[in-house]
Amino acid sequence: MTTNIDLEAQQIFNNPTSGQSVMENSLHGPIPADAVTSGLRHDVYGAPRSLGQTFGREPQDSTEGRLSIVEQRLDGYKEGYPRLGAFLALDRNNLIFRRFGYLQARVLLNIQDQLREYEEKLVSLEKECEDYGVQSREAGDQHSRKRIELLQKIENKLERYTTSMNNASWFSLREAPSETNFNNIKNYFETYAPIVEKEVYYCHKKDLVTVEPREDTPLDRLISKLLRDNPGSVRKEKTRKYPGMIVMSGWKSTVLRAILLGLSLMILLVAPIIPLYSLSKGEITTVVLVGIMVIQLAFTCLFASCLKFLTRPKRHEIFAGSVAWVSLARRSLSDFTRS
Repeated sequence: MTTNIDLEAQQIFNNPTSGQSVMENSLHGPIPADAVTSGLRHDVYGAPRSLGQTFGREPQDSTEGRLSIVEQRLDGYKEGYPRLGAFLALDRNNLIFRRFGYLQARVLLNIQDQLREYEEKLVSLEKECEDYGVQSREAGDQHSRKRIELLQKIENKLERYTTSMNNASWFSLREAPSETNFNNIKNYFETYAPIVEKEVYYCHKKDLVTVEPREDTPLDRLISKLLRDNPGSVRKEKTRKYPGMIVMSGWKSTVLRAILLGLSLMILLVAPIIPLYSLSKGEITTVVLVGIMVIQLAFTCLFASCLKFLTRPKRHEIFAGSVAWVSLARRSLSDFTRS
């Protein structure tokens, strides 16, 4: 009896709306165990549905109402600038634009000369002012008022000059597009001619910059050239959908790059040990020491060259990597000699 009362109380607590029916059933006799279990199961599994109804959202079938992935297609945009914009947005490496270096220089020169004129006027006004007018900012003579107005103009002009200078500095830090990305843009323009010839901008190659920072190395350019020249399945399906586009297979380029990097690292670590070990087995003479130094120098230069060719290191990184490689080679040689 106690168990039935506890189960009834729990059911009423979990589902208050069913409390009345439970009490009515309990008056007519004990509730069967299977009925209580069925009621509890209904309360447990019906909770998400009741919550959905509470917040005004009916539960939906798992196959209904799902949002599908939207695939961007160039033919979904009108020809001209809309389709050209869609093509540029298709790949971040296509975000190549002109920096207008000549116009930036002309604007800076123009503002600079205007500031020069303001500077001469300011010096002239300050010479004409009385000593008190120069010593006090709140002096009320005519020359002081002109000087204040001129300083306000200078302030506004300096803001424009600073903004233009910062813009020019930002563009100067942008890198030129890689040859692969430039050819991608060029092939698209030559194949589809999205805009009129007068407005084509890719022909200003020296004035182009890429928004995406370049991470390509000589090795990447070599891989891209091999993949581009290979007519097989090394390109994505998008290349066949849109002729003239060079869409490389990203994972194949990554795998090939990783294999070449791994092989180069193994060769550079193992190759110098063999001749150095052969020289160190015999008597250490002047000729042997010179041979060891030449081998270390040659492989150090080879390591630095591979580091420059396979990656995009800075000068201090090349120097640090070369020193670390020499230390590792000498440590390996000493371990072999002791053993």
